[in-house]
Amino acid sequence: MDARIQGLLEKAWEIENKSIIAYMGWIKILSEIGIKNKEIRDFIAKIVEDSVIHKRLVEAITEALNDREDIKDEIFRSSSREGLMECDDEVLMLLKRMIKEHDEIEKDAAELYKELSHSVDDELLKNVFILIARDEERHDKYMEEFERIVDRVCRT
Repeated sequence: MDARIQGLLEKAWEIENKSIIAYMGWIKILSEIGIKNKEIRDFIAKIVEDSVIHKRLVEAITEALNDREDIKDEIFRSSSREGLMECDDEVLMLLKRMIKEHDEIEKDAAELYKELSHSVDDELLKNVFILIARDEERHDKYMEEFERIVDRVCRT
């Protein structure tokens, strides 16, 4: 992962963690001095909940970016013999089957994330699920493009 991005993600995590600790401290102080107003408590709790979600999203994004780098490295290592594989009928059939399978997976995933977006009340999570659904739909378009590439490469 790019060092600048990694540094920014670390700062984001620290800010969210600091926010959680600070708000939890305020809740404790307010409780100790006898302020137990439900509206105030619920408002602070919502901010803490959002900060927890933000912190966990930053952790997940950090892990995903690291995983992506590992996957890229593995793909480049395994594709160092580019050009050695011929696109005979068997390879073409295998690639077509893979495309069909992943096309179905991407469509199912998009529908699932849309359903999740309609199932949660939290606006942040709703928007995250909507974005993931859109990304899955984009992957579906990638499969169409990949199929055209396979047809072009294997038919020549």
